[in-house]
Amino acid sequence: MYTEENLSTLSGPALVEAYNGLKPEKDVKRFSNRDTGIKRILQLQAERAEEVEDLGGEPLPPKVKPNRSKQAPVKPKRPAQASGGTRRKRFDEPYQGFTKPCREGTKRAKIVALLTKGATFHECMEATGWDQRTCYDGIKLVHKDLGYGLTEDEDGIIELLTK
Repeated sequence: MYTEENLSTLSGPALVEAYNGLKPEKDVKRFSNRDTGIKRILQLQAERAEEVEDLGGEPLPPKVKPNRSKQAPVKPKRPAQASGGTRRKRFDEPYQGFTKPCREGTKRAKIVALLTKGATFHECMEATGWDQRTCYDGIKLVHKDLGYGLTEDEDGIIELLTK
């Protein structure tokens, strides 16, 4: 049996489900407002209770889902990876079978000159005035566009591979 307190905690769709669970003559899709829904459910329940008492049985309360909040499920966090793993190689063998020259006086020429002697990533950044991302892209283009092979040792020194 529903009470007004129980019904006031239900959502609109749950009220419609409760009403239709009482087997009215015609099912409803929605109520105009919450109070109307509660009023009609209590009225229909009272009518059904009189019919059941006439038959000598006890009415079963209809199954109604309570109003649940609609929060997205929380995704579990990925476990932290152990530090000190293997470092991937950024550059390896020459990208093409041949190398192209670069124009003199350009920043790319400065990078090629530095890497010929062996320079760290930060030295390349200081010489060109580039930020970290731009400097990395510049070194990558020396590898891909000009075809130079590059190697990086454990100390972070990047060198051109000479054949």
